[in-house]
Amino acid sequence: MTTRLDHLLRDTLTELADEARPAANPTLARTALRRAGRMRARRRAGTAAAVAVAVLAAGGLGSSLLPEAGRRGPSVGASVHATPELPASGPLTVAGRLVVLAARSADGRSTIVYDRAHDRYTRVPSTDVVPAPAGNRVAVQATRPEQLTIVDLTTGISVPVFGEPARWPVSWSPDGRQLAVLALGTNNPDQLMVIDAVTGASRTVASLDPSNCGEYCFATWHPDGSELAVAVQRGLQLYAVEDGHQTRLLPVHGGVAGLHDWSPDQRYVVVDGQQHRTQVVQVATGTVVGTLPGADAKRVYWSGPGRLAVPQAGGVDLYTPDGHHVDRVPLPPDFAPDGPVVLTTL
Repeated sequence: MTTRLDHLLRDTLTELADEARPAANPTLARTALRRAGRMRARRRAGTAAAVAVAVLAAGGLGSSLLPEAGRRGPSVGASVHATPELPASGPLTVAGRLVVLAARSADGRSTIVYDRAHDRYTRVPSTDVVPAPAGNRVAVQATRPEQLTIVDLTTGISVPVFGEPARWPVSWSPDGRQLAVLALGTNNPDQLMVIDAVTGASRTVASLDPSNCGEYCFATWHPDGSELAVAVQRGLQLYAVEDGHQTRLLPVHGGVAGLHDWSPDQRYVVVDGQQHRTQVVQVATGTVVGTLPGADAKRVYWSGPGRLAVPQAGGVDLYTPDGHHVDRVPLPPDFAPDGPVVLTTL
C-alpha cells in the first residue's frame, strides 16, 4: 500500500505541476514524497486511507473539470427565475456580488469548487470541503475528524494538518491564509488554535475552560482578521489572534458559524439562537431584530447590508434582516438539492 501511495503522490502532483506552471518543478514530487513519509511515521495504520483521500482531492483538480455549459458568469438575480446552467468560465452569480464558491455535486460524491486562479469550476473528490473566502485554497476533512488537509487549487500542493480532536468545522481567516479551530482537551482545557495554511504549522492562541463554553462552542474569525470569536455562557468572547488575550465580550448569545454570518458593516450577526432558531442580532446590544424560519444558521450569507441569502432545496432564498422573504433564485442541477452550498462576495 505504501508503494501505491508513493506512486499516486508522484503521478498526480507531477501532472498538477505541469498544468499550473509553464515548466515542471522537479522538486514538487520529492517534496510530496517526503511529506508522505513524515505522515506515515506520525500516524497510525489508518492514516494511509485518509492521506489517499486528500491526494485524490488534489489529483482530481486538473482532470475533472466540468464540461462547458452556458455563457460566462450568468446572473440569476431576482428578475430571472429560469434554472441556470453552470458557466464554462467565471463564477455563478446569485444576487449582486454574491456568487457560488462551492457546492456538493448532484451525485453526492464530490464538491464543485470555483477555482479563482483558472476562473472555472472544478471537482474535489470529497464531500467535506471548506473553501477559503479569499485566495485559492480549500480545507479537506478526511474520515477521522482530527485529520485535515489543505489543498492549494492553483498549484495542486497539499499540506497535511494533524492535531487533537476538535470542534468542527474549521474557520478560515478573511485573507485565506490561516484557519482557526477549537481543539478538545481530554482532561485539560480546550485549545484555541490557529493553523498556517501554507506550512500546516499550528499554534495555541488561548486555553479555554470547557465548562465556560456555550451550547454552540467553536472558534470563528471576526471579520477584521485580528480576533477570534467563541460563544461562551455570557456572550460572544473575542480573543486577540496575536497573543490570545481577551479583547471584548459582545452581548450576542448563540453560535456564530463563520465570517459569512457578519453583516458587511459588522453591525449585525446571524446566530444559531435559543431553541435552534436562526436569528439576526444587533451586535452592540444583543437585540434580536429578525428570525429566519427554517434556515440553518451555518448556511446564511449576507449579499448586502439589507439582504440575506439562504441556500436550500435547490435554490437560494433571499430575506430582509427582519425575516421577510423577498425572492427565490434557482441553482443549477449540477448541485445536490439537499447538499451544502457555499456563497461568497467577489
